[in-house]
Amino acid sequence: MAHHEISPADQLLVDGHIRGHAIRTLVDNGSQISVVHPRICERLRIRTEKLASPQPTRMASGQTYKAAEEYCNITIEYAEATVNVSCLVLAIAEDVIIGNDWLKHNAGVINCKSDIVEFGPRGKRQTICSNNAPKSLDKAKPLLIHGSFIRIVLIKMKVKFH
Repeated sequence: MAHHEISPADQLLVDGHIRGHAIRTLVDNGSQISVVHPRICERLRIRTEKLASPQPTRMASGQTYKAAEEYCNITIEYAEATVNVSCLVLAIAEDVIIGNDWLKHNAGVINCKSDIVEFGPRGKRQTICSNNAPKSLDKAKPLLIHGSFIRIVLIKMKVKFH
C-alpha cells in the first residue's frame, strides 16, 4: 500500500483562540501526547516549565523526533467550548495538537463522520466541531414527519431567572 499525504479535509482541524489570538488545533487520537509549537508560547507569552528530564518523542512512523524539554498549560477557546490542555513544547506542523492524553482524561470521543469531538463527564458532555463540520447542522436532529426527514436546528440560549 502506497503512502499518501493526508489532506486537511481528512484531518480534524479546529480553529480556536488562546488569549484572544487565533490558533489552529489538530485533534489527533494517533498522538499519545498533546503538543504546542514554541512560536505560540513565545508570541503569546505563555509561561513554560522545564521537564525534570528531556522526554524523547517519536513519530507514528517510528522516526525519532527532538526530545521535549519544556511543557506548559494552555486554555483554548473554541466556538462551542473552552478546554484546558497540558502540552509538551515542540516544533510541530500545527499550532497545537490535542492527543490521546487529553482525550482519555476528558473521556473524549471523536465522531469521524461528523467531525465532532464530544468530551466531559456524563450529563455535562460538550462538543468541539472541526472546521469541516457543517456549521448550521452540527447540532441538528433528524425528524420524521409524514414520511420525510427534516432537520431541526437546536439553539442554545442562556436564560436568567430572577
